[in-house]
Amino acid sequence: MVRTTPPPTPQESTKKKPGPPKGSGGRPPKQVNYRILDNLCKIQCTEKEIEAILEISYNNLCAHILQDTGKTFGEYVQEKALVGKKSLRRKQYELALKGNVTMLIWLGKNYLHQADKHEIMGANGGPIKTDQTMDLLSKIPQDKLDALEEMVSMFRASTGAK
Repeated sequence: MVRTTPPPTPQESTKKKPGPPKGSGGRPPKQVNYRILDNLCKIQCTEKEIEAILEISYNNLCAHILQDTGKTFGEYVQEKALVGKKSLRRKQYELALKGNVTMLIWLGKNYLHQADKHEIMGANGGPIKTDQTMDLLSKIPQDKLDALEEMVSMFRASTGAK
């Protein structure tokens, strides 16, 4: 096939081609969906999870939040996470007031400082008698105590324990 137009001259090949004005090219800026971001913060999502779901880098997300709200990423997330914690606490109380025994116990331990009571008792539910323990220990022959002490020393030396 024969070319119908002559090849461009060197002056023509260096001329700028018409196109969009400088600075308007490239990918359009990513927009942040604050409704989704707020919900992710409310359910305590991590920074990596937020990045992945919103499909935006951490740096871009920080820049958008700062520009749009005047807050840092940390400040924004903390503020929105508190809303989620408040909702969670409300649901826990609702469950407890409806009779959920597990939730009643959990809230009692965490907010009322209630604790399970653990007692160790001696024979027939009475107190542990320490004098009996001392009597039993005093009956161990000295050579057995010396052997036990040597075994403890060897164990400590082999494990680095003090």
